[in-house]
Amino acid sequence: MGTANREAMIQLTIDVDYPYPSRVKSFLYTVVKLKLGKDYLKNSKTIARMVNESKREVKAYWFFTPTTTPNEELLQVLDEEKHEVALHVATNPNAELKLLEKATRR
Repeated sequence: MGTANREAMIQLTIDVDYPYPSRVKSFLYTVVKLKLGKDYLKNSKTIARMVNESKREVKAYWFFTPTTTPNEELLQVLDEEKHEVALHVATNPNAELKLLEKATRR
């Protein structure tokens, strides 16, 4: 098979800055540090499922902030083969990394 026939891997970089579909709700809930409701990380879950179901070779790099750490439902969808969890540093790299490691157990 020649290189012209092969499809290149798709690489996605995803900044999870808004935990809710609504930016207003994301802002309000982030200010009061709430992570509630079925729509928490709803868009991220949808994208993760799309990556998992893709017939193409895909690698998604997820950059979470301290206020958008993944919940258990999203973690179950983030297959370690197709997804890489990373930190989008806001202010304190060491503390934020510890928070993300605790939340993801990775």
